[in-house]
Order: sequence, then structure tokens, then C-alpha cells
Amino acid sequence: MKKLVTPIGFIGCGNMARAIIEALHTKGYGEIWASDPSPAQLERVWGIAKTFAGDNQSVVSACKYLFICVKPQAAEQVLSALDFSPDKVPISIMAGIPLAKFRALTKAKKVVRVMPNLNAAVKLSHNAYCFENLTQREQQRVFSLLNAFGMPFETDEGFMNAVTGISGSGPAYVFRFIQGLMMAAEKSGIPAADAAAMCCNMVRGSVLTALGDLLGETPIASYQGAYSRLDEKVKPVCSKGGTTIKGIEHLDRNNFAGTVCEAAGRAIKRAEELSEDKR
Repeated sequence: MKKLVTPIGFIGCGNMARAIIEALHTKGYGEIWASDPSPAQLERVWGIAKTFAGDNQSVVSACKYLFICVKPQAAEQVLSALDFSPDKVPISIMAGIPLAKFRALTKAKKVVRVMPNLNAAVKLSHNAYCFENLTQREQQRVFSLLNAFGMPFETDEGFMNAVTGISGSGPAYVFRFIQGLMMAAEKSGIPAADAAAMCCNMVRGSVLTALGDLLGETPIASYQGAYSRLDEKVKPVCSKGGTTIKGIEHLDRNNFAGTVCEAAGRAIKRAEELSEDKR
């Protein structure tokens, strides 16, 4: 698939937009246009994007594929002022705004909804997406764009609120986990730089181990199957009378997995509330 020769647009240039812009730039997407009411936000992408302070329509007019990266509460005000011609493909990264509402706000025929996460900054975002009325070629183009900063994963829109609470919010949960491990390292006297490297490398290696087992050649047929496989990963590390089992026993007594599940559930509920507000 050849890279797009027409510019790729961004309405809004916050942290997520900047991560995506930088990823697209390093992947060879040379012409990127971005607008934002804040010149300070646009300064962060100078040199890799053509910037327009407060001029969203110029970006919309010039670009076929447009990432809409404004805050959900500002969506109606921003999008209702713009003119999307029938050939445009606006791509929403806004949490809690269903495709139907997005289509109504943009008055666009072709719409895409994607939930990326902060890992876009290292091109490892899980990019769950859904769309309406795209041609086969446009679907391929959207896949290519999403693939530039992570792993595209087409899904039913009915799952998007859950994706938002789990994958969209998930990096923050992982960062809290790493913080806890670093606190333990600090209490043991390990220097901060060594602690950070140790904890991050351990999490990275554990994730790769889980990926190989859960997403390998044999598909996981059920939640229970996946849960059991992870449990089987825990058991060999927990030698009777050893160190790991003491830590795992404490996590289990305090319902660590359940706490994470509840945290994600609260984020999902908020995504559902936002969706209801935006219908």
C-alpha cells in the first residue's frame, strides 16, 4: 500500500494527536496539516506538520482523511462549524461519541471511530475501530493510517465503551502498577534509575511472554481459557515456600485482579454515560 500523497489532517493537537502525528511522520507520511486554537500546542509539531492556529476549515478543505482529536465536550461546537464534503473521511478519537452522533455532527457520510491509547507514542497503541460507508480502498487507507501508530483491530461499535475503559485508559493502570513496584525498590535501597529499568523491563518481558501464549498459533476460545493460561504462567513462578508465592498470596487476599477489574469497570461506565449524553 502506497503512502497517502494528499495531506492528512488533524483537528485538535493535544497529546494524543501529537503522538499520532509523530508516528505518521516517522512512517513516511510527509504532509500533515494540524489546527488547534492554542499556538503553544501547535508549536510541539512544528517542523513535521503544517499548522493552522484556530483555522479548522482550511485543514478540512485540504485533507481527505481527518483525525478529529478535540475533547468530547467541545465536539458539537467545533464540528458544527465545519463543512465536510461527501468525499471526506473524518476519524474520531473522541471517547463516548457514537458513530451516529459523529455523523450527525460532521454531516459526513463516511465516518470512522477509533479508540487509541497513549502507547501511540511508541507505535504500540491498540487501535480498536469501527466505521460506516467506506469503500474498500478507503478501508485499506484507514487501516494503513492506524497501523502507523499501533495495531488496528476492527470491532463492533457495541464494544467501544468497554475498549475505552480497558485499552484507552489501561496505560494509566499499568503505570500505577509500575509505580508500586518502584516504591518497593526504593524501600530496598535500589537507585531510582536502576529501579525504573528493572520494573519496566520486567513488565515488557512479561507482556511479550503473555502475548506469545495468548495470541500465538492457537486461538483463545473463551475468557476462561485465557484466564487459565495466565494462571498457568503464575504457578511455575510460585515455588512452595519461595518468594513469589508470598507476593501473590498478598495480591490474591486483597483481590488485586478484582480491583483492576473494578477500576476498568468504572471507566467503562463513564464511557457509557458519555455515550448516552451524546446520543
